[in-house]
Amino acid sequence: MPVAHADPNAAARQAIQFAHTKIDTALERKDFPNVTAPCTPDFVSINDEGKRFTAAQVRSGLNHDLARAQSIQSTTIIQTTNLTPAGASVTLIQHLVVLTRYRVLFLGRLAHTTLDQTRREEWVKANGAWRLKQSHTLSNDSHTNL
Repeated sequence: MPVAHADPNAAARQAIQFAHTKIDTALERKDFPNVTAPCTPDFVSINDEGKRFTAAQVRSGLNHDLARAQSIQSTTIIQTTNLTPAGASVTLIQHLVVLTRYRVLFLGRLAHTTLDQTRREEWVKANGAWRLKQSHTLSNDSHTNL
């Protein structure tokens, strides 16, 4: 009789999906500290053009973006999870809808932006918790309606 074995990818996928659900909730609440809480101190973000950003640069830009946002809706779905010697490599899709207030001359306007990103992320396990070490945007589809 075959013996069932637990899929080690499944446990990592579940834990990392839970971390992303917490990030999505923090984004929607504009809770800046919890958006970046799972990142390692040496976290690096790489955009779809190959430009690298340090954790400090990401936090600065995110702080600015969250301050301008009226509302945010975020959903992140993991597509693949592969355990690696260093931790786990994850491919995911994030869908964001952001309503931003901005000024044109003296008039306040709202911009509705929809953003769909596909990213590859590298996660490491430290002290029993999964931490985000690198995020690489593979594709970035953004549309803004003014």
